[in-house]
Amino acid sequence: MKTRQIVRIGALVVAGTILTAACSSKDADKTSSDTTTKTDDTVKGLSIDYSKLAATLNASGSTFQAALEEAAIATFQEQAPNVTINYAGGGSGKGKTDLQGGAATDFAGTDSLVKPGDKPLYKKGELLYFPIAAAPITVAFQLEGVSKLQMSAETIAKIFQAEITKWDDAAIKADNPDATLPATPIVIVHRAEGSGTTSNFTGFLNKAAPAAWKLGKGDTVNWPTSSQAG
Repeated sequence: MKTRQIVRIGALVVAGTILTAACSSKDADKTSSDTTTKTDDTVKGLSIDYSKLAATLNASGSTFQAALEEAAIATFQEQAPNVTINYAGGGSGKGKTDLQGGAATDFAGTDSLVKPGDKPLYKKGELLYFPIAAAPITVAFQLEGVSKLQMSAETIAKIFQAEITKWDDAAIKADNPDATLPATPIVIVHRAEGSGTTSNFTGFLNKAAPAAWKLGKGDTVNWPTSSQAG
């Protein structure tokens, strides 16, 4: 049985947490004024008895930051054992959609911004972003006998649009003149759900290979029908 060669999207670029905050400008002014009157120790250390807190918070979103979320939750619950925090993952797209629902979701992990046109869907108030992690995006491949390849943005764009369909394509050879490349098919694998990784990856191709990349930018795009979702 032949081993199918796979190209797939790896990690992500920037992860953040979104939540909605409902407060008027009057409330915001009051908060700012109150904060300035507190002692330095209170501002720096937030003098809170976490053991007295009791609540349940529900969240979903970015799978990249899920391990970080879980570790942070476990550490926080050591100080606040009566607080339950559930982080369901599901992808950035799901997190942003769930947050539109209001009470059921308290915050969402995302690796891409909410589109300006979607902001009216968030009824609870202003969106607040808190960057919490960063990592690169990689394009992973599996090709027997080849351990390293260099590919230009234009070549990557054509692969993910199924314009380059075999490993011995002239464009890949030009990028890797010393590599021995077989004439085996390339199988594209991409994220199935709405993904911030996809948004950042397609955004990169939009800027780095504007003449070659035709699928635009987004949490999801119209991938070639020959590609596989995973």
